[in-house]
Amino acid sequence: AYWPSATRDILCSGIRENSGPSPVARSQRLVVFHVGSGTPAKSWPAEHWRELLGRMIVEHAARVVLVGSGRDAALARQITQGNPWPGAADCTGQLSLRETAALIESANLFIGPDSGPAHLAAAVGTPAVVLFSGTNRVRQWRPWGRNILTIKHQVPCSPCHRTRCPVPGH
Repeated sequence: AYWPSATRDILCSGIRENSGPSPVARSQRLVVFHVGSGTPAKSWPAEHWRELLGRMIVEHAARVVLVGSGRDAALARQITQGNPWPGAADCTGQLSLRETAALIESANLFIGPDSGPAHLAAAVGTPAVVLFSGTNRVRQWRPWGRNILTIKHQVPCSPCHRTRCPVPGH
């Protein structure tokens, strides 16, 4: 995988690559969370991400990197509640597309909504869990590849193709 010098030594603000003592053991599993989505209707609530983050770190001894665009940084702060988490790094808004692809390629697992980075995970062969809302058809938009698990929230109005859901709880 290609790592430009800006990210080779220190990956975001917590997980080190190829340098000195690390706050997270390199033998741990690396899980990438892509926390952003193209529309609010596809977004997963911060509290769900937070619970999953805690479970990955505590129950699975994983190190977790949150990725997304700069506009996803606010969601990442909601997920971490603005505090550093041992074993987690918030890289939202800090990585180029090439760096994000390299990070996903080096990961043991990718988790994120139905979005571009999920297709990157499939393209580089990283096992992925892709979260689908009820807005579109999984068979039409799912990433294709080995070890891709799609999870869809079943709702009677699917597929609606809306960017915002008017129904609470969908």
